Amino acid sequence: MDTMYNILEKRADVNRSRETGSESMPLFMGVDIGTSSAKAAIIDGRGDVLALGKSEYDLICAHSGWSEQHPETWWDGCRIAVQSALKALGRPAREIRAVGISNQMHSLVVLDSDGNCVRPSILH
Repeated sequence: MDTMYNILEKRADVNRSRETGSESMPLFMGVDIGTSSAKAAIIDGRGDVLALGKSEYDLICAHSGWSEQHPETWWDGCRIAVQSALKALGRPAREIRAVGISNQMHSLVVLDSDGNCVRPSILH
């Protein structure tokens, strides 16, 4: 079964092969920071997917029914996914006009007085 990422990946391959005129169109990036991976997609003004990036990461399941992650994992995954999408695009990042970000559902991130994570984030 194809995931949404796999479907977008196939569209990106098709769109890269017919990029005529997209060099002058505005580009937009979408970033999804999920519980199993961070994904980035770059689209043009027509909505064609031009490039994708993805970085997978693990859940910490210390107890039955619990899921946790280190928030730094999300940041690292996001950075890798964005860099991967930009590399696949082969054009400067300054051409991206806007970035939209979605994140996983509610999560508890506990910080100390300096803004550092105290423990892994509790997901559910």
